Amino acid sequence: MKKTLPIVVIGGGMSGVMAAAKIEEKGLPVIILEQNSTIGGRMATNCMEGEKADYGAQFFTIRTLQFQKVVDVWERAGWVKHWFGDPYKRYKSIGGMKELVKNLAEGMTVKLNTKVVSIHMIDEKYYNLKTETNENIEARAVIVTAPAPQIITLFHNSQLPIMKKVKNDLKAIQFAPSIVAVVKLSESTSLLDSGHLDHSLPQGLERIVDHSKKGLSSQTIVSIYADGKWSKQHWDMDDQLLLDKLIEKSKKWINCSTIKTTHLKKWRYSEALSVIRKPFLNMELSVPFFAAGDAFLHKEDLAGRTRIESAVLSGIASGEAVIECLKNKG
Repeated sequence: MKKTLPIVVIGGGMSGVMAAAKIEEKGLPVIILEQNSTIGGRMATNCMEGEKADYGAQFFTIRTLQFQKVVDVWERAGWVKHWFGDPYKRYKSIGGMKELVKNLAEGMTVKLNTKVVSIHMIDEKYYNLKTETNENIEARAVIVTAPAPQIITLFHNSQLPIMKKVKNDLKAIQFAPSIVAVVKLSESTSLLDSGHLDHSLPQGLERIVDHSKKGLSSQTIVSIYADGKWSKQHWDMDDQLLLDKLIEKSKKWINCSTIKTTHLKKWRYSEALSVIRKPFLNMELSVPFFAAGDAFLHKEDLAGRTRIESAVLSGIASGEAVIECLKNKG
């Protein structure tokens, strides 16, 4: 094995960045490859005419002592703070949800606009990753944190002896999509002081968030989330029609005549409908290769559903697993 080669993490979302951070703690070289122009994944923050709005994850909760210790560090750093909620507090990221990932990744080696299309093992010693632009990147170990359907596509294009059971585990993870309308208004909404509403909504809506009341924007910007069922049913509809329908469903809380700007975001892989009860998947190859993400839960996870906490803990666990594998190989 080429010990000077980096460990490569595919995906610059929360799991990928946490895995890379754990590896960096041990002084090992690590590179994050992100196919988009920015890191964060579903920790996404949009800028509308100089104002910010979250349009992916809106908050996170804490269910485990391990994650509480992580969040304590974030709070002391001034990266997150309590937003609302009891008994499970909802935490927000200062400056938008993406800002938390950017803070965590500061100083790391990150290659943006880098989509890995195939992976090949060389002499059972290291991996060669080929990108969409035909760049070749060598790695002594790989952690992939993309949604399971994208991992399956990557395996299909690669020549790796992945066991059938591992592939079946990944295929079992099904995702619900999400469609989000982001709307800038010239006047305030009628939402409560927190700016968050996720109950007593019209059929098809999951939540509405007013970012001025959240403390993220100085002007009124609202994110309107369709639920998974509605998003799937209307996925192929024209974007403007989708915006019109979601805005119409929200008219009880927003004055449609005051709309200034709109934006639509589609998340094809928003929330895993099924999970794997282990914090990562080991591909069990001669060169370390793991899959991680929010759909990979520790066995003792009582919530049983994907969330930011599960993404963080999966990233940490996969990073630790790679370190242990390389240590055992000498």
